[in-house]
Amino acid sequence: MDPSRSKGTADARVVVTDVADGAILLDEATGTFYHVNPTGALVYALLRAGDRSVADIARALAAVFGSDDAATFADVRAFAEELDREHLVEP
Repeated sequence: MDPSRSKGTADARVVVTDVADGAILLDEATGTFYHVNPTGALVYALLRAGDRSVADIARALAAVFGSDDAATFADVRAFAEELDREHLVEP
């Protein structure tokens, strides 16, 4: 997956539960749980929808939070790469 351009979708085996401090992602195939903070939950939901690229998501977050575009893109890309490594998103 090229996370700068990818619009990945969630893997069908991942169950998402929203919690007060973000979300819990359960990989049903492995039984592994992942906790993500509220921003991570938002990024995951946007990736899961499959209609925005990592770059699009990063630009939107930078605008909302008033953060640096390049730094936000690097953070979102790193998170997307981690999700991909853990097989929580599909390219």
